[in-house]
Amino acid sequence: MNIPSDSPVLALEHNITWAFENATPYSGASLTEAVNDGRVSAEIGLNCDLTAAPPKGPCLHRHTAKAVPEMHLSLKHLELLWSFIYSWMVIYERGIQMPMLAGVWNGSVDTSDPIIQRALQLRGWSASLRTLASHWPAHLPSPIHYPSDQEQWYGEKANLVFQQAAAFLLGHEYAHALGKHIQAITPDVSDVEAVLAEKEADVRAFESLVEFATDDEQKLDKAWAIISALLSSLYLCTDMKRAFRQYRHPQLHHRLQHFLSMLNLQGEQYQSYFPMLCAIILEHAIPELEDTPRSETIFEDSNHALDDVLDRITTWSA
Repeated sequence: MNIPSDSPVLALEHNITWAFENATPYSGASLTEAVNDGRVSAEIGLNCDLTAAPPKGPCLHRHTAKAVPEMHLSLKHLELLWSFIYSWMVIYERGIQMPMLAGVWNGSVDTSDPIIQRALQLRGWSASLRTLASHWPAHLPSPIHYPSDQEQWYGEKANLVFQQAAAFLLGHEYAHALGKHIQAITPDVSDVEAVLAEKEADVRAFESLVEFATDDEQKLDKAWAIISALLSSLYLCTDMKRAFRQYRHPQLHHRLQHFLSMLNLQGEQYQSYFPMLCAIILEHAIPELEDTPRSETIFEDSNHALDDVLDRITTWSA
């Protein structure tokens, strides 16, 4: 396989494997034991197809019907994931949250700020990957390039979240392998069985990442990681409604609400931070929501904001 050497996310390759290997083992079975027992391959495949095909999320793959399942990642998806995390982190924290806390928020992001400008450009490139493959714009932030010290500060935060998000996605596939779900997610089984397998993999992946995080501070990067892993999947969709009309997976908004509940963040600042983040990302990702009735109080209460957006998504996707 010809791996392109100019992809900046390859600089974090070992960070991803380290984060995954050091996650909490499932049900007393370590990764080493699972490999030795033939439940999962020791190798993680990397799909480096940079053609015009849309990015694909992680999956389990068998080279033959009896082969040991192997987890696969897509380089294009990893690029999308990092750029999604970094751009939204800057836009949300610098362009929305900081003005809100300062009492100067006017409902729009300050596009005169060059750091926000570049984040907006990176977000646009990230979203464009669903329909058009292209190389990472060299002038924009990446894991190996930061135009300023402030962008390096955000980039290093994004690196931590990114490796946790990738570990969460691998943990989901690993849970499928350990639960022998590879049989339960084939087309010849019922939708109910497939959804149950996906829910179990979600819970196991969550537990592997969050189990030993006992307070809000320890959960912050993990909360960002899980939410990013879910919401960045919208950038994989050419038909956005498909994300909310799943038959063999839990609905995206149901998964989002479930994980927010499982995170059980206690601090008031964190209880508002993540629901508002989700509401803003969802609203931006689905332009059609502008045509649905919107509550005038959407920015006054974060939980109300998310409920409002989810209600409008339900109406729009029906």
